[in-house]
Amino acid sequence: MEKLEIRILPKAAMIISQQAEWYHNNRGESFSVTLIKNTVSDIEAIASMPTIGRKIPTRGKREYRVFISHRKCLIKYWYSSRTLYIVDIVFTDTHSPRFF
Repeated sequence: MEKLEIRILPKAAMIISQQAEWYHNNRGESFSVTLIKNTVSDIEAIASMPTIGRKIPTRGKREYRVFISHRKCLIKYWYSSRTLYIVDIVFTDTHSPRFF
């Protein structure tokens, strides 16, 4: 399968931005840059192999999947024949307002 075009939806982009800002302010620039690089790297890997994630049950026609990225976040996505859509990103750190 060829690499899919990547589209990060606004909600996911906002979450990445907020998390990077938090890490920059509280852990330092180096940690923030590493977090972003690792997340982007994992998204590119998903674009190459979109079936790598675990299917999650949904009622709609789209097949959503999740992928755990470097123990710090869960990436929720779906894909078509040409495009990978990053729908949501949930960080697992306890300081995150969306902790699960």
